Amino acid sequence: MAKVTLHPQAQALLDAQVAFYMRDLKGARFERLIRDALDSLLDTAEELKLEDVVTVQQVWETAHFYAVHLDMKAAVPEITAATARTLLGYLRRQTTTLDELFPLHHVRDFLHKSVEIHQLRQNHLGLIRENAAVASTFAEFLLQRFAEWSRERLPKVVHPVLQRLFQSSALLEPLHEMLMNIVQLGLNEAIDQINHMDQSSMVELGLDLWERVRLQPIANLIQPVRALDLEDFFVILFEYWKELRQTQLYQDVIRTGVETFFDVYGTCNLAELLDEIGITKEMMLNDALRFGPQVIKILNQRHLVEPMLRRHLERFYRSDAAVRIFSDSSSPSS
Repeated sequence: MAKVTLHPQAQALLDAQVAFYMRDLKGARFERLIRDALDSLLDTAEELKLEDVVTVQQVWETAHFYAVHLDMKAAVPEITAATARTLLGYLRRQTTTLDELFPLHHVRDFLHKSVEIHQLRQNHLGLIRENAAVASTFAEFLLQRFAEWSRERLPKVVHPVLQRLFQSSALLEPLHEMLMNIVQLGLNEAIDQINHMDQSSMVELGLDLWERVRLQPIANLIQPVRALDLEDFFVILFEYWKELRQTQLYQDVIRTGVETFFDVYGTCNLAELLDEIGITKEMMLNDALRFGPQVIKILNQRHLVEPMLRRHLERFYRSDAAVRIFSDSSSPSS
């Protein structure tokens, strides 16, 4: 169906309006347009509270969808893998040390805070003390080392005898149990000593360990890691996350985070919320002026901006209300 020609006055106004907006999108006029729009937006933000604009349920439903139901396409792991390979290559060429990455005062603060949580430390050490598998594993290791030592150090003539002895359950079982008891006693004594250490001694122990490694370049630590290893780890973590996000706990954590955010900031106006987060007017203006002009320039070069503006504004000039106005203005006065 052929498009109906606009009324001459409507066409003239449309052309003038498009030309006006096109001039606004260039140079200093564009910066002034952005500043005015931002000022108006922030003035309005001062009058609106977060809870006036959105509800807890709306934010929860959005967060829930993206965190739980969004179907992550193949591009995500591919991009991550490519980034990991590039990053690994970059880090291998660096001479940055652990000390530069983790300054001593931060390490000291972390150690002080860690040793303050006495009950958590006791709980973990208690699990080691009560887990018989720990002592059993150490005992098995000692037996293996003794067998290796015997084969290396004792005369070959006794090797057949030793082999029969190490294959005899009548000997191995009591020997293994005896070693387990010895290991368990040693573990208990070590755990008791750790539990009775004062906090300052534990911090000093941690700092002593840190002193031994702090000048190690990061490149040395990651040298054994291959790009394929990183990709495999990511695949494992990605598959784990896909299962984790279906659990009720994961979804409850998201819900709790959203509700807590609203409890704290729901009655704040939007301008205060931006300020609390640390987003300033200058930051928003700088970002708009950093990206806006370049985007507009590219779209202009491809002759996309003016047709888009014209299509948008032309809808008004073709509306019934506008047609009546121009028709009335053309009618002779009665």
